[in-house]
Amino acid sequence: MTAILMTETLEEIEMIQDNAERPQQVHKLLGEKTDGLEVGVQRWWNKFSLQVRAAEIYAGSRAWPDDVKVTILGDFLTGMAEAWYDDMNAQLQMLTFAQVGAELIKHFRTAMTDLQITTQMCTSRKKASETYQQFANRLLGMADLIKGGRAAEHNARLALQSFCAHAYPTTQ
Repeated sequence: MTAILMTETLEEIEMIQDNAERPQQVHKLLGEKTDGLEVGVQRWWNKFSLQVRAAEIYAGSRAWPDDVKVTILGDFLTGMAEAWYDDMNAQLQMLTFAQVGAELIKHFRTAMTDLQITTQMCTSRKKASETYQQFANRLLGMADLIKGGRAAEHNARLALQSFCAHAYPTTQ
């Protein structure tokens, strides 16, 4: 991977990486698109950005420049996601870390429309094999795929309504 660095020298980046706890808990993002519900890229990005922030704090609370964070992101991508990153690297280096995350999510999110996701969320029923927590997490994962994610009150409300309506099986 080639990286364009704007604010830090290679030695400074290596020093930052050596002094920081590398986000070990984050698996590499493969970046495969699916036609169905796939909550991976949003969840992966949330976890990755939290781990980057934790590494910044571990390194002494010094916020890393966005271009450094974007460069580090490349180390955690593989497959189609890595190819996308390599192709877009020059443009990505001009964006903030948050903007790069938004582009990554936009590019690798599910092919389903918000209406299709909402319909599936509102009609989803708890599976016999899943716990109530797993069912709630599945619904929240669907809410994350809709514009605004679960942070948007209407999406979270839809997930809650679906949980209340479909968590407990009705007797026939």
